[in-house]
Amino acid sequence: MFSDYGKDIVRSIAFLSRLPVPARLFEGQDHSLSVMIRAFPAAGFIVAMPAALTLLILSAAHAPPLLAALIALAVNSIVTGALHEDGLADVADGFGGGQRKDRILEIMRDSRIGTYGGLALILTLAIRAAALSSLLAVISPIGAVLVFLGVATVSRTTMLCHWYALPAARSDGVAAKSGLPDRTALLTALVVGAVIAICCFSPVMPVYSWTTAIVMALVLAGLFTIFSDRKIGGHTGDTIGASQQISEMALLATFAIVA
Repeated sequence: MFSDYGKDIVRSIAFLSRLPVPARLFEGQDHSLSVMIRAFPAAGFIVAMPAALTLLILSAAHAPPLLAALIALAVNSIVTGALHEDGLADVADGFGGGQRKDRILEIMRDSRIGTYGGLALILTLAIRAAALSSLLAVISPIGAVLVFLGVATVSRTTMLCHWYALPAARSDGVAAKSGLPDRTALLTALVVGAVIAICCFSPVMPVYSWTTAIVMALVLAGLFTIFSDRKIGGHTGDTIGASQQISEMALLATFAIVA
């Protein structure tokens, strides 16, 4: 069982990032993405490590907090291939530029970025960088790293809730072909995500601070889920990625406010 879960972590890392993973781990895979999602929180923690290490090194070198935050986020985008940022941009373009479901989905599938998508990318980078730099100014570099890793974990847990809560908005695409997350896999992901979050946040912040941040992330992700349902009647791979970005922004912004 642990071996299977360990393999799912590595497979999830390949799905959520551009980190190299041995192809043999995908040979003879006996379950789908809907089960593999149980490892997304743990994979999110690992995927965020290069950026977290960058943040620590720059802080130790006394780099200005905003510069350290921006470079760490740049490293994170390189490692992930800006997977979730791409989803946010597509959702912003689709929801902002379309009225009917079919037109919204058509815009979201277009690889070109419009005004709404460009603005969304600017805002997500600005909000996260400002929040992270604010944290670096008031807590230790190690504390900021733990918060960063915890946020990466929790945001990839909340996006699974968005995925599970809605049916697929289109009949094709990765999300549609994968189906809804397996219920047992989702519960496993929630437990793993909660354990990692507690281990990361508890040494740095009082309980009321990190619970407030998690509640804010859940609330905003929930509101986005309701909005997605009204706009396109379900989820897509893009809305799943957008929900991760919304959760990450909510977590970091709340931490910066309550720190």
